[in-house]
Amino acid sequence: MNHKIPQAVLLAASNEAFNEVTYIGNLDGQEVYGFAEVDESGFPVPLGLPTLGLWDGKRVEIVSGEEGLQLLGHFE
Repeated sequence: MNHKIPQAVLLAASNEAFNEVTYIGNLDGQEVYGFAEVDESGFPVPLGLPTLGLWDGKRVEIVSGEEGLQLLGHFE
């Protein structure tokens, strides 16, 4: 599935020093995106607990750490 990532989500990820954004799914009316960092060879850089961007169509909320991990549990 090819999902167009909103520019506001890409900007939020960049502002948090992430260079990779992946659409995860929809939860409670918000689109959930995973933020990551990949190196110049395209390999993921290990970062620990997840950082997510929640997009409600107007603004991006950044969720990370234990809260991000708990949120990801809704998609298993």
